[in-house]
Amino acid sequence: ILYPYVGTPPNQWGDFHEFNVSFWQHLDWCLEQLLSLEEETGKQFVADLILFAPYDYGHWGFDCMGCPYPTYDECHKQPDTYNTTNDVFYLKYLIARVASYRHVWW
Repeated sequence: ILYPYVGTPPNQWGDFHEFNVSFWQHLDWCLEQLLSLEEETGKQFVADLILFAPYDYGHWGFDCMGCPYPTYDECHKQPDTYNTTNDVFYLKYLIARVASYRHVWW
């Protein structure tokens, strides 16, 4: 199993600005395979990427990447303290990486 960040699952990612290169290379490979399948069959395929995991409830840590508190419950009790910097960094990287694929949906 690959994850987008360097670290130890679940929820010990350390720095949300250090991406796991293997994860992103594998995602590229999967998207390329889907394009190849489309070319072989003549059918259109769509890759539906789920960018955030809102039902994570703090298990993997992808629902609260900007939370200053150590636990999920504490983070969601004070949404005004949520820092979107990590989310924006992730989205900019993801969009730059997959924007050229015509079959990606998010």
